Amino acid sequence: MYNSVSIEPPFQPFSSSWVAIHPYPKGVIQFIGGAFFGSFPTVSYQYFLKQLFQVGYTIIALPFRFTFNHWSVALDLLEEHYAVRLGIIEKLAELTEELSETPDSSSDRAYDYRPYLAASNYCWIGHSLGCKYIALLELLNDGSEQVLQDMATIADAKTETQMIQYRLQQMAQRLDQRLKQLPACAKLSIEAMPIGITDQASLLLAPVIQDLNAAIPLPLLQRTFQTVGLQVLPTVEQTYQLIDRSQSFNLTRLITFDEDKLAIETRDRLLHKQPNALFQTLEGKHLEPVGMQIGNAVVDFNPLDKWSEPIADRTLEAVTISALEELQQIQAQITNPIVLPVEC
Repeated sequence: MYNSVSIEPPFQPFSSSWVAIHPYPKGVIQFIGGAFFGSFPTVSYQYFLKQLFQVGYTIIALPFRFTFNHWSVALDLLEEHYAVRLGIIEKLAELTEELSETPDSSSDRAYDYRPYLAASNYCWIGHSLGCKYIALLELLNDGSEQVLQDMATIADAKTETQMIQYRLQQMAQRLDQRLKQLPACAKLSIEAMPIGITDQASLLLAPVIQDLNAAIPLPLLQRTFQTVGLQVLPTVEQTYQLIDRSQSFNLTRLITFDEDKLAIETRDRLLHKQPNALFQTLEGKHLEPVGMQIGNAVVDFNPLDKWSEPIADRTLEAVTISALEELQQIQAQITNPIVLPVEC
């Protein structure tokens, strides 16, 4: 079997993301980082992602663009999920066909495309602002029509609701076309890949749902944007009200840090209305997941944080792996297994 003890994740571009395909994956992690750091996830979160890859996960690191419209970003991330997912399936299915034509190919094949077919094999990990985007994707699991009705109830969001509805319709049409183009051995019906992240677990690290104070850290710029009427959408209160009404978040776990002041409000609000979400607190500050390995230490080059930390003192990665395994066990109890297609 594959030994990944000292292997760096072999990230390669897929669509707009960076993907490290594990040869024998036990799951697929889709990672969204925080503001600024999330723009360079494979660098900013190098050590964290490396540890997840080494224990057997394929890693999809999804950068996101800066904008005040967070619904738009969430929908971009959802569409990117399908682009990368189908891209991996297409690439590995073609590899499977090539190997099947080789007389000496091993029956214990690495890089099998089949683990990527089932939604339940995927999970999401977010840090800081990235958790808000995952929360918005969770809200769509209640059914887009219900979310749009809730938005109309809690706020005057006609433009937003029309945008969401249009984007979801276009996404479904493009997905349908992509599914028809899959190699014959990996054909799926549209029913097997619904729009949304249903059956996909989510792990939220130091979650933060904020407005301009998160998007624009300088108070002067915050006041300037507020003066001209710019604001983050959905607002903090809109987001919380939608979460309060949601029937999702049953496959969600929160990990926060005892010295992190930014995530306290979000943690308390999420747990108040979503008591089924699991929760754990670790030692550390808000940027605990950020850092790259240099020798026997993890360095984040942040003088306001710890600057560096001995690897022997870190607990985040071990707790994250344990949390993912626990979520997968819960996931297996509430989801139906996929029927795998006939071998190529």
